Amino acid sequence: MSLAGICRTVRQRWHNLTQVLWPTESKSLTQTEMERLTEEVNRRYRTLVARRVRIERLRDRLARHEHELQTTPTEELKRAVERQRLRLARLEAGYAERCRVLDQKKRVQRQLLRGDVVVEVGPS
Repeated sequence: MSLAGICRTVRQRWHNLTQVLWPTESKSLTQTEMERLTEEVNRRYRTLVARRVRIERLRDRLARHEHELQTTPTEELKRAVERQRLRLARLEAGYAERCRVLDQKKRVQRQLLRGDVVVEVGPS
């Protein structure tokens, strides 16, 4: 038997052994993906809640500064209000994008749960 034949045999037996010890059937892969996706959805949700809190705090601060600007307009306050408006717009845009991604992940998660999507082993 040639060296290439021995290598092929060893590789095939190793593959068979790993399949017995660590099966990669679709059901277990789908379950693993479901668990990973659940953790990711939970992490993204917590991040969104924290971002929303920051946005609301900034919105409150901006409202206070805009009220101050009406009573005692100063250049420094005008610049601060403008900076806060820009920052609020950036935070809101980022929040909306993260919400879109979260909805997409939740949709895939529901599809996995219903069995509409199954994770399959790709070609080796």
